[in-house]
Amino acid sequence: MPKPDPLAKFEFSAEEKSQPSEGGAGGPETEDASDAGAQGEFTAVETAILGEARTILESPEFDRIRAANAAGESGVAVHVGDRLIQYEHDLPPGMHAMTLHQDNGFVIGQEAFQTTDETARTVLHELHRLHTSQSASGLTGEMATAETEAAFEFAKRAAKEL
Repeated sequence: MPKPDPLAKFEFSAEEKSQPSEGGAGGPETEDASDAGAQGEFTAVETAILGEARTILESPEFDRIRAANAAGESGVAVHVGDRLIQYEHDLPPGMHAMTLHQDNGFVIGQEAFQTTDETARTVLHELHRLHTSQSASGLTGEMATAETEAAFEFAKRAAKEL
């Protein structure tokens, strides 16, 4: 009997499938990322994201996600605080993770575990999206692209701090 597809309930746009995704508590928070300096300074929101990423990456719950990756096991879901994190081994090629705004969390896949730095960047990326996304009021292609790029740039900069 074939195993049900845990991602069947999600619809992926071509843009989402092609964007690497990496990377909060609660709903969107608005703070202009340009307030942060280029020399490793972070806004209050970014500092909160860094703290949450550390908590997640150092948690025994996330160790269960790492073990699921090592075993190739899908459908493992944990909560770290109020954040849902689910491991799905068979995310589409090129997809590291996917934000689950309604579930206050994210799905993470095997590509996020290529290196420990990649794992950290993925968690930072997803948390950035969860903290800052304005998609609750409707999402356009331009907005999705801008939010993904902002999350990617933040994760690249912030991973050095973990």
